[in-house]
Amino acid sequence: MPVYSYNECHTYDQFSMDYALVRWIKSTFQGVFGISLPLVKNIIPQKCDVTTVIGDPIVVPHIEEPDRETVAAWLNVYKQKLVELFDKHKAEYNHDPESVLQLV
Repeated sequence: MPVYSYNECHTYDQFSMDYALVRWIKSTFQGVFGISLPLVKNIIPQKCDVTTVIGDPIVVPHIEEPDRETVAAWLNVYKQKLVELFDKHKAEYNHDPESVLQLV
């Protein structure tokens, strides 16, 4: 089921990637743990409106032992539905209604 929370990124201020030390810490952490480390300036979240929207369920058939291609295909379905959900509600809830959701 695709779910997206608009403006969640405004709850914390992150250190800029313009600093070499910040880039080094983030890349080292990601290299070791495989996920990106957000380096935030504030411990307590800032007050802002965060709106969560929930899309329609994606009906996935039970596959006993799916291969990589099948998993990748269903992941692409999820990504497409998430982008559609984002685009459907961005004008109403996003701070920048012209923004585009980029999945990496």
